[in-house]
Amino acid sequence: MVSIGCIIITISASFLFSTFDDNTIILVIVVYLIIMRFSTTAFSSPNGRLIMSSCPQGAEGNASGILMTARYAGIALFQTIFAVRMYIDGVPRDGTPLVGRITHAMSLMGYQTVYLVAMVFAVLTLILVLHTRDEKI
Repeated sequence: MVSIGCIIITISASFLFSTFDDNTIILVIVVYLIIMRFSTTAFSSPNGRLIMSSCPQGAEGNASGILMTARYAGIALFQTIFAVRMYIDGVPRDGTPLVGRITHAMSLMGYQTVYLVAMVFAVLTLILVLHTRDEKI
C-alpha cells in the first residue's frame, strides 16, 4: 500500500514539475523537490528490499546488478529525452556539447518534457502495481 501511495505522490510531483515557468518561486520548487525525493525514497527502499529478499541464496549480486542497471538506464533515458527536446527546439546537431547553447526557455521546455514523460511512466507503473498486486512473486 505504501508503494501505491508513493507512486501517486510521484505522479503528482511530476505533473507539478512539468508546470514550472519563469514565475515559479524557489520555495515552491524546493517543496516539490522534497515531495518528489520523499516519495521515490519511500518507494525504492522497500521495493529494493523485496526484490533482494526474493532472490535465491547467492543470487543477490545479480539482483543488485539488475536494480542498478535499471536505475542508470532510467537516468540515460531521461538525459536522452532532454537532449532530443533541445534538438527539437533548434539546437544544431553538430556534435558539440549542448551546454552553453541552451537558452533558459529551451531548458525549461526540456525539463517540462522530462517530467511529463516521468509522469507517464509513473502512471504505467501504478497500473502495473494495481494489476499485479494480488499475484504471488
